[in-house]
Amino acid sequence: MNELLLALNNKLTVGGIFCDLEKAFDFVKLSKCEFYGFRGTNNVLLRSYLIGRYQSVLIDNSCSNNNTISEQGRIKHGIPQGSVLDPLFFMLNISDFPNITADLSKPVISAFDTSIIIAIPSPSEFKEDIKNIIDNIFFPLDNN
Repeated sequence: MNELLLALNNKLTVGGIFCDLEKAFDFVKLSKCEFYGFRGTNNVLLRSYLIGRYQSVLIDNSCSNNNTISEQGRIKHGIPQGSVLDPLFFMLNISDFPNITADLSKPVISAFDTSIIIAIPSPSEFKEDIKNIIDNIFFPLDNN
């Protein structure tokens, strides 16, 4: 926060991009897992953990002591919620996030949201840097 106030006091062009990363828990790029060393047997194990899963829901009706279990549905994507591997998959998903920011921007990453604060002297450079950062967030070089 002090850096933001200092930038404003120095009459820099200041802005921010605020991202909700909650959905980062819902998917994992298997190509990133391979890049970070999940190869061979580890990759097979990881794929079997993530692909071809089914789930059902238990509906607890405490008032009538009548619980109902839904039919099983195939999970098309996502990470099993509550898994001890959730933090690992989250870190893999956002591992390249700081690398997509401009030299004068500051990414602040937490589990569910991220802020990228940009402070640049020139409004035209600011506009260009914002566009580059957004392009890299939505269209990264690794499209796998």
